[in-house]
Amino acid sequence: MNIKGKWEFQFEPTIFGGDGNLYMGFQREDGRRELVKPFTLELQAEHGLVIDPTLKGGFYQSPGGATGFLQSALDEAWRIGLRPTGHDSSQTEFDALARHLEDMRAISFAKLRVEKP
Repeated sequence: MNIKGKWEFQFEPTIFGGDGNLYMGFQREDGRRELVKPFTLELQAEHGLVIDPTLKGGFYQSPGGATGFLQSALDEAWRIGLRPTGHDSSQTEFDALARHLEDMRAISFAKLRVEKP
């Protein structure tokens, strides 16, 4: 059985600063919502044997499964200002500015009817 819908994440900072609360759920296309209960950490066996995955792929669709879950988590993290370790936002911003300036140059040359050098 495949359930269609989308993962939803909501982060709410605490009023005292610091960390906050994260709510996670899966909104089904039929209107029902499934909520993720608090995670439980268990000490790993000595040999590192993992019995069950945290989230099984293939049960939830569009976008669902582990990749849909991670994409939704990333979207919410990005919304609240978190960036991947090593992410160079200054390069991204610089590239966007360079594209914007090139667009402005093209518009200026067109308006002035001057050929671009």
